[in-house]
Amino acid sequence: MRATALTLTAVAAGAVACAGPMTAPGTGAGPVVAPAASATPMAAPYGDCADLPVAELGDRPVVAALAESPRLKTLSEALGRMPELSATLDAAQALTVFAPTEAAFEGLRTRVGDAEFEALTGDAEQLDGLLSYHVTEKQLDARGLVDAGKTTQLAWGDVTVSGSPEALTLTSTDGGTAAVVCGNVRAANATVFLVDAVLTPAPPTPPVPPMS
Repeated sequence: MRATALTLTAVAAGAVACAGPMTAPGTGAGPVVAPAASATPMAAPYGDCADLPVAELGDRPVVAALAESPRLKTLSEALGRMPELSATLDAAQALTVFAPTEAAFEGLRTRVGDAEFEALTGDAEQLDGLLSYHVTEKQLDARGLVDAGKTTQLAWGDVTVSGSPEALTLTSTDGGTAAVVCGNVRAANATVFLVDAVLTPAPPTPPVPPMS
């Protein structure tokens, strides 16, 4: 991941217009979702997944599934402060979620500093955009991600996928990278990949002033 600091406040100011087509169904807990139909079976979980009860997550909607890992405590708490987004994710039929671990959020704090990190996590609009940038509205396993090469996120643009199914690297539009540490985890309506860095977008390009 790049060591350069990123002013997320400035980034998020122009990011909302990039949001995907999903619409929040309202506040409150999301319904239990039946597993989405898939033309091909999803591959088995791989990587460091020892703290996840992977065999028990297949009938739980994605937000509830994320809460089962102590390594995803900060992510789960953030989703708990975003009831409309959580309900949207739980009601969706098929998602791929890049789930930043505790170490990933600590890395983000180091990158941007305490003040910017607290401003980000305390601002609903910015936090919604950041979390949505880790979700794509299509359910893919590791092989599907490699074959796609790029995913369009619910907000803030694309994420580029490289490497092999067993060693995925995700690259955000600011050039930062995240490695998958546990992948192909099935929830009722999503495939989850635990990642070691928080993905952040490139700052918006300022408009070119008109020529005089």
